[in-house]
Amino acid sequence: MAIPGLKKPDHIGFTVPNLDEAIAFFREHFDFELAYEFGPFASDDDWMKDHLNVNPRAEITKIAVMNAKGIN
Repeated sequence: MAIPGLKKPDHIGFTVPNLDEAIAFFREHFDFELAYEFGPFASDDDWMKDHLNVNPRAEITKIAVMNAKGIN
């Protein structure tokens, strides 16, 4: 069954122990390019628990968004 309006995956998220190593890995092995980074991200409600299944007071120190070259 198709999801209305969905043509391809929008994004996939990974939690990694070392962001710089992960960026290098995806560049080297999959030819991804770094689009942008942002952070930190924290929430004062239960967003982290509800959406990521972590402690509600957890903080994401940095997020890196990478693009797969040639995929639009």
